[in-house]
Amino acid sequence: MATSLGNVDDTDNGYTENGPSKSVGGQNNGTYFRNQGTKCTTSAGASRRPRAKDRNPDRVASLRGLIVSVACISGAVLVIALSDLRPTSRWIPAAPAVQPAVLLSILSGTFNAAQTLALSEAVKISWWTSAASGTDLSSLHYIWNKGEWKSVQGLRLALKNSRVLHIFLAALATIISGVADGPLLQRSSNTVLGELVGDVVWNWHLAQEISGQMVGNVDREVPANVSVFELVQSATQGWYANKTIQDTGYPLCDGICPVTLRMPGVAVSCGSEDRSLDLVAPEQANTTLFSINYNRFDADQDIPVLMIESRFAKMIGLGPTCQALMQIDRCNYTAAMVLYHLVFYRGVVTMDLTQTPRVDGLTPSKGDSSSTLDGQPAGPLAALGWMADYYLKSSATMSHEQNTTEYFWETQGVLANQYINFEEHFDCVPLFRSPTEYIQRSIHEVMFRIGWDAPKDNSTAAIKFESVIQQRTPSTIYQSNYTTMAVAISIMVITALATATLLWPGGFFGIKRPVSLSPIEIAVVLADAINGLGRTWPELSRREYKDVQGLVRELHSQKIRVNLGWSVQTGSGKLSFLTETTEATGSQEGA
Repeated sequence: MATSLGNVDDTDNGYTENGPSKSVGGQNNGTYFRNQGTKCTTSAGASRRPRAKDRNPDRVASLRGLIVSVACISGAVLVIALSDLRPTSRWIPAAPAVQPAVLLSILSGTFNAAQTLALSEAVKISWWTSAASGTDLSSLHYIWNKGEWKSVQGLRLALKNSRVLHIFLAALATIISGVADGPLLQRSSNTVLGELVGDVVWNWHLAQEISGQMVGNVDREVPANVSVFELVQSATQGWYANKTIQDTGYPLCDGICPVTLRMPGVAVSCGSEDRSLDLVAPEQANTTLFSINYNRFDADQDIPVLMIESRFAKMIGLGPTCQALMQIDRCNYTAAMVLYHLVFYRGVVTMDLTQTPRVDGLTPSKGDSSSTLDGQPAGPLAALGWMADYYLKSSATMSHEQNTTEYFWETQGVLANQYINFEEHFDCVPLFRSPTEYIQRSIHEVMFRIGWDAPKDNSTAAIKFESVIQQRTPSTIYQSNYTTMAVAISIMVITALATATLLWPGGFFGIKRPVSLSPIEIAVVLADAINGLGRTWPELSRREYKDVQGLVRELHSQKIRVNLGWSVQTGSGKLSFLTETTEATGSQEGA
């Protein structure tokens, strides 16, 4: 015979909720503990308890935790993906700028809170599911404790149960996620200096010819045989002074806009040769060490050509003699249409010097021919010859006294002094660097300036067209690290799955009424099982264990099984909760 927990005799004290305890039909309808004021009913009292609703709040709470977890994972992925390569000032359309790291911190904190809630619900449901399916008391303890965290030996004993192992791993994943996912998610989005790329539509109006009316007239009485107009002088002065080229009259580029434009220019072809000179020889007195000269002539098919020759001593032999190696560069320039590589930036136009203008067809001009008569319009090569005569011509000559080793040199022109190579050691005469590349860049820039500033009225060949250019604006942007994001999201997904699998398949739908891990509710389940040992709680507490592990070892073989009702049946070490309440005809029930 086993006594129902509800049959606690308190009639000696004569205390009930509404007066002395009464029995109806041999049934005790309920006994009240004076000191707690808490009612613990017997099976008879349970028979009048209302049936549990189908909607279990425990299931709702666990579902909410899992749904919030999934939402946080999805939100973190969206924040990292949407902010990638977006400007920090407006990465969220039509919304104030919020740093992704702030949103990721909120999402990771919410995820960890939701997982803690879901895990507590999962542990609670696992405890009651295990109790309902039949298990020992030690397993219930380890489920409640999420394993054993104080000793390795206790952990080994706890993990022998597969359900305890599952709960332990879920709890461990929740701890790791709480520590790692926040920092990892925040490191998945960094602020870097980058550029924004977009398309801008521009309308152009560009000259397609540099005519004689723009350049000047042939005049063999003046240097370079041409009297140039203001346009050529202004463009050449702007190049020499490195004056900014304005893009007024065109849409303002709010960033960096690389553009390729087809405009009048020159085609270039160069050749080079080396010559050795014995500077000590008497006939080499007053030898040229550096020079830049030009000549204009008609080549095959009467195509006018401007040839610019550069000579410079690049190496001097050491020893009793002064042996020089002279390099001679000759470049031929022909009028042509070329593709200029330009960069527009906030109202300023610059040539991309890293790219040479590409030739798109020759356009020889009659004004550049050597047979053009005085007073006739000159062509673009005549303008470049004028530039070479006034700005490029330079020379450096050496002289020495016969039968001596004393050398003297003098320079004329800016470039002769500019291209002395002071990095190389020389004993007798100075060495020089090549001016050829500088001359080519200068001629390309002067031709572009003339075409850019050329008047675009009906008297000149000009075209209007529309083009789409790419605008690049320097800005601080967010750059996503998808590797770090993958690690963080993997930890979060594993944690969510570990918790979710604790609820399915049987536990989630097997609990038909609200349950808890309250000591009061657990006491109702375990009291008879503990008393079935024939020992009272005070005896166990005083004599046979010093901590909970001692109690677990004492009771580990005690088996129980409950059916989630409110009536209690005990017997032979078994304890069972009825699934549905039944009527009893006495204060005690048989096993």
